[in-house]
Amino acid sequence: MNNSLGTIWMCQDCMHHHANGECGSCHDDLGHEGGDPMSIIGDDVHVTMGMVAEEHAEDCDPEEYCECETVEYSKLPCEGCGSVYYGERHAFTLWAIRDHRLNTLGQIKDAHKGFWFDKETLRWFKSRVSETVYPTFSTTAGTLFVSSEMFEDGRRYTVRCATLVLDDIGVSDCDISTIGEYGQYKTRNGAHAAAKRIRDKHKV
Repeated sequence: MNNSLGTIWMCQDCMHHHANGECGSCHDDLGHEGGDPMSIIGDDVHVTMGMVAEEHAEDCDPEEYCECETVEYSKLPCEGCGSVYYGERHAFTLWAIRDHRLNTLGQIKDAHKGFWFDKETLRWFKSRVSETVYPTFSTTAGTLFVSSEMFEDGRRYTVRCATLVLDDIGVSDCDISTIGEYGQYKTRNGAHAAAKRIRDKHKV
């Protein structure tokens, strides 16, 4: 599903920060030309380098090198940092990450491309998964849920996190990770209380 909000044009400093986490101006006495790189892009969007295929020229093949994604000289402000200095601009795509919020266990299962929720996997680990989930309203922090597995001393509970993986066309996968230690909680209530506390730290 294409959840693109459109194309924005950013300066070279912002482009290098997106790719490498720093740019040449970081080590220059004069600093950055405008504001901090990518500082005017909101936390509720995801940014990827380049344009979606539909934004390219009709005679362009996005799989090959093209000139659609670079403007060699622009008088328009950088849409990443606000710099008003004229110069080169590079195309980036904005995505609405709030549209990707995982609000149910069913949505987590649908987004996950691996074997985590397969019946055979759950049977092998004697796993049970609670239907209650705790969205943090952020693709970075993910959505929390609780699973339980059998240990030598009985069933124990673990807080899990489902985090969406985004590529240039939207959601490509959903990673499942462990928060804290595997089997950390002796009771179901203890694990759910921990998941709520973690969720509340990431609320917006």
